[in-house]
Amino acid sequence: MYLLAKEYKNHPADTLILKALATDSDVTFGEVKALEHIHEYVDSGIMLIPEISKDIKVRVIVMLRKVGHEVLVKSEGYKNANADDKKKMKEDGLKMMCKKVASFVVNEEIFHS
Repeated sequence: MYLLAKEYKNHPADTLILKALATDSDVTFGEVKALEHIHEYVDSGIMLIPEISKDIKVRVIVMLRKVGHEVLVKSEGYKNANADDKKKMKEDGLKMMCKKVASFVVNEEIFHS
């Protein structure tokens, strides 16, 4: 995931996230549909991301970032934590995210396989 450096499609940069997608599949299509469903989809396309590949373009999604939330690794608490605490923060965050996604999928009936 990447933070945008400037406004895009009338959305301030600090409200957006760009996500590089690993593959072009039903899973990525499902992600786009889910983001559209919750009104967080902004755009998608193909672009060159040098950190991933210097010569191959990858599929990306631009989505709204949750207002009032911050990226874990950019938070002061994370930056000031020791290695063990950072690991635990990531693990706990992943567990919370999985629970929230599972609840959302069931409540909104958007599961696909």
